[in-house]
Amino acid sequence: MTTNDLLEALARLRVETGSLACLGCGREHNCSTKGCRILREAADLIRQLAAENAKAEAERDALIEQIKERHDCRDCKHNDFCDFDSYTFLDCMNCVQEGCPCDGCFDSSRWEWRGLPEVKEEGEKA
Repeated sequence: MTTNDLLEALARLRVETGSLACLGCGREHNCSTKGCRILREAADLIRQLAAENAKAEAERDALIEQIKERHDCRDCKHNDFCDFDSYTFLDCMNCVQEGCPCDGCFDSSRWEWRGLPEVKEEGEKA
């Protein structure tokens, strides 16, 4: 179910006031002709969270593009494939190890974001 599907379903349900589920919910005095207060607030919260999520995704995508434009192999997920970790970008791009994704990479053409570092669970040894 998409966010819009969920919002549409909540909009259809919010007019269902006065049922047994409504008795004693504590917000029935706020329903009036606008429909169920809880369902309206849930829909508002879903809209707010969806907007925040869309903004965060746009910021993430922009940052990934900025990182990619730096042409730094240390940010690429393929950086650990071979023994070129301590080499410069040009050395990594000139990698000739068989099967290395860096082979033939030019100007970050095969660059892929390495992602967020894994967070160790509490009690795990580093």
